Amino acid sequence: MAHVNINRVVMTANLTADAELRSFPSGARLVTFRIANNGLRGEANFFDVEFWGERAEKVVEYLTKGRAIAIDGRLQSKEWEAGDGTKRYGTCIVADSVEFLSGPREEASTSKTAQRGGRSGTRSTGRTAGKGGSTAKGRKGSTGRTTRTRARSKA
Repeated sequence: MAHVNINRVVMTANLTADAELRSFPSGARLVTFRIANNGLRGEANFFDVEFWGERAEKVVEYLTKGRAIAIDGRLQSKEWEAGDGTKRYGTCIVADSVEFLSGPREEASTSKTAQRGGRSGTRSTGRTAGKGGSTAKGRKGSTGRTTRTRARSKA
């Protein structure tokens, strides 16, 4: 049996600049942004992030400089040719979900989740991320606050 490798990234960080949205002729949407993750010793680690799918266009306006987020995704290697003809290499995080830990100018007090593609999501604000026309139902969470969860839609 072959050994299976795990490629998973779960991280909290702050955006270093506003996110940028790109649309492609195929209809695909891509949001790109850079994050800074502060280490235990005060050092900052910087990562480029890609967020693909239908939710990209809807969340780009909320991905603003300084905002605290949590991401869940995977690492992906990239190779490209620079303007001078040299080959360049890099690694980015391809996010499956982005959670807003704070508002644009507030501390971490609200939590919103957006997930890529047709996956379901939960927001403590009662709004739901995900694809389809499923209805949301309220329920009490472990914190006693009412949350709404969208059922997965069948494609």
